[in-house]
Amino acid sequence: MAADDAVKTNWDVTLSPNPAKNNALVSISGKTNNASVTVTDVTGRVIWQKQNVQTAQIKLPLANIKPGVYMVTVKNGEGSKTIKLVKE
Repeated sequence: MAADDAVKTNWDVTLSPNPAKNNALVSISGKTNNASVTVTDVTGRVIWQKQNVQTAQIKLPLANIKPGVYMVTVKNGEGSKTIKLVKE
């Protein structure tokens, strides 16, 4: 599949700041109904999760999470997107 043939989606996810210290903000553009946000460590262990998200912005509480690399996955009816998060 060529880059021009990539599937276009009607939604996107951004994460800021990244790297983060105490909090990060996940912003969802497009469809947010019944989305879920999951933060996992590099072993796949769930660190934080929120289900049935109805808002375009979700604050991730990171103050009690050890510094390291984590994966933030957002799922909705259109699919899923994963972003690497660096916690300082």
